Amino acid sequence: MRRLLNILIASCISVISIAQISGGGKPLKFDVVYTHSIKSVPVLKNAQNIYYELQVDTVYHNDTTHTKLLYAGNVCQTDITPYNSGTVFTKDGLRVWRVGIVSKRAVSIGIVFTEFNLPSDANLFIYNPSQSIVKGSFTSANNNNYNILAIAPLPCDTLIVEYSEPDTDNNKFNGKLKIGEASHNFIYPTLKSGPWDGDTCIPHVEVEESGNPVINAVCSIFTTGDNSSWYGTGTLINNPDHKPYIITAGHCMEGLENSKKSVFYFQYHVPAADTLVQGSRELSVCGATTVAYAKDLDLALLELNQMPPKDYRPYLAGWDATEPQYAPLKCIQHPNGDMAKVSYAMVNPVKSKSTVDTSKFPYKSFWFISRWSRGCTQGGSSGSALLNAENRIIGTLTGGSSICQSPIRDDFAQLSEQYNLHSEPSQQLKAWLDPHNQGITYMDGYDPYTTSNPCFRESNIDAEDALSPMHLNGGAKGYMAGHNSLGYTEYAEKYTFNSDATVYGVYVMTYKGRYNASHPVKVIVYGDGDTPSEILGTEELKPIEYKYNYAGNLTSKIITNWNKRETYVRFSKPIEVKKGCFVGVGLEYYSNLDSLGLYQTTNRASGNSAYLKSSDGWKPFTAYPYSPMPASIWIEPVVCYGGGTPVEQTYADDTVVSYSVSPNPTSGYVYITDISNPDADYTATYSITDLCGRTIEQGYTEFNNGSAEITLQGVSAGSYLFKINADKDHRHSVTHLQVR
Repeated sequence: MRRLLNILIASCISVISIAQISGGGKPLKFDVVYTHSIKSVPVLKNAQNIYYELQVDTVYHNDTTHTKLLYAGNVCQTDITPYNSGTVFTKDGLRVWRVGIVSKRAVSIGIVFTEFNLPSDANLFIYNPSQSIVKGSFTSANNNNYNILAIAPLPCDTLIVEYSEPDTDNNKFNGKLKIGEASHNFIYPTLKSGPWDGDTCIPHVEVEESGNPVINAVCSIFTTGDNSSWYGTGTLINNPDHKPYIITAGHCMEGLENSKKSVFYFQYHVPAADTLVQGSRELSVCGATTVAYAKDLDLALLELNQMPPKDYRPYLAGWDATEPQYAPLKCIQHPNGDMAKVSYAMVNPVKSKSTVDTSKFPYKSFWFISRWSRGCTQGGSSGSALLNAENRIIGTLTGGSSICQSPIRDDFAQLSEQYNLHSEPSQQLKAWLDPHNQGITYMDGYDPYTTSNPCFRESNIDAEDALSPMHLNGGAKGYMAGHNSLGYTEYAEKYTFNSDATVYGVYVMTYKGRYNASHPVKVIVYGDGDTPSEILGTEELKPIEYKYNYAGNLTSKIITNWNKRETYVRFSKPIEVKKGCFVGVGLEYYSNLDSLGLYQTTNRASGNSAYLKSSDGWKPFTAYPYSPMPASIWIEPVVCYGGGTPVEQTYADDTVVSYSVSPNPTSGYVYITDISNPDADYTATYSITDLCGRTIEQGYTEFNNGSAEITLQGVSAGSYLFKINADKDHRHSVTHLQVR
């Protein structure tokens, strides 16, 4: 297999490359022209650059071992740093490095920074040549203990990396950056027209299991290996300390180190109300540590760098290490990298040796599923959990031969054998699922935010509602909720809550729309009232899928659209809305309009929550000048209820310590109360780490009468892990802190 890296040097050649969980901001502006010279590479004006062209086999290699991995692409080992590639220049007091990656006819490109450590005043951006998609900024907040940052694939064949620091006289960068791996991918899961969609015989999990919290434990995993990249499935698994463990198949990691280069996508589901709508892939977490790995038992247990934030709505699934097990059974998975689906079996699992590869898996340590009553498994399903009737994990998918036409013969590695067949903690589950040696052999599932105001996805859509774009009539043209000949610029949905609430983000379901950077669409949150009035917060709505046409060998035209898709807009600062709010979409009009159309209810006789803004102000849809009707617009906020954040933590001495941390969210300080020791005086250390495990702030604090106060220094807006260590008796407690 050919994996070559050509370094092409030319004058006026484009700058081109990529990144992940970001802190906002904008890269430097530049002009791009498209030309058919230099193999149709977009050319950056007034710059002299080096770009890397990845040359890999353009043949997609299927998995022939009967495991159920989905191989996504081929990986080049690279050595791209500010000192050996790209262009360096100074602008506006900044020292800037730009470099690019081009991979001919790649459906998507992923990169891994194998060296990543940024100083506090540095910024990293990744974007496409037109800057219609911008990821970043990535800062010192994204540093982690192993100095690696994996980047989720971006669906394009040309990417740009831009890094900047304040300019100094030493002509060097203080940060350490090296792009050590780049993945030329043949597939990208959200391109629904591709052959990698989950087979239609496998039902969508939101349709069959709506309301079952275990579906929030499942994630799609993208991993960059040494030679290939691939997709699998994992599941958050409960444990006494409620740590963010992911259980998956050992072959999904292919060793101990690849978890550091993995990206985990949560809540990648079809919206329950309409299976034709593409689910959102915005909720991702980068990087994990492998805490247990046993190749012969096909076991991998990973610890994420941080618990997914509360608006991800994570859930730790229960598990059962006892035998025997009985039907009914189900498997929640991401077949062919698609949105989460579920298969059902009504036959009892049979303990057996693997039918996949007995040389790799020598033990009688598998659950054999002879037949699925509904569904099957596919590539991308590897590592998915087999669940019993109590929604407890009893195994993880290794592979098999099931297909829609013949849904028979799949193997799941037995959790009961993985539990303690091997005595070494690094090769078993017991050391991690029963860390205090309490004799635990099963656990139910758990919401890790159950004591700290969990989030919920709220909806005004009822099961009997029909959803569709609504076209105007009576002489008007366009969408009732969207661009139309009446020129309406805003639409909003009214929500009422039972208690004070905070909006963390908003899901918007669009039937049709095209992104235009100069005429953005915005998500707007208004305060409560009879109609929208006070604006509490706004964020720009951007698509996450980018389809490309080709001219010659490389990209020449970018098409960005929201057709039949769900997009999650996460607010940089959560918005306090008290007991109600309006959640709306604001749009602009421009020439050659590609109309934006939102889904709405079309069959209601009563019950209006939809509003529009015309030249004479806001009015309900029941007062629409054309086609008046009661309706709801398919816009759904993610809402958390309540105030402070109490935390419970179990320690090695089996005592339970409770702390209260407030306010949370905070704008710069926190009060900590030791509920278990209300009169205690002692010194404690604290640390604040980000989503990828990097320590943002740490220090000492004094507890007097069980209370302490900490002023946060240099902690930007975002979600963090706040850890307290009581030096006196080595207790520790962890909570999730939201900084505004």
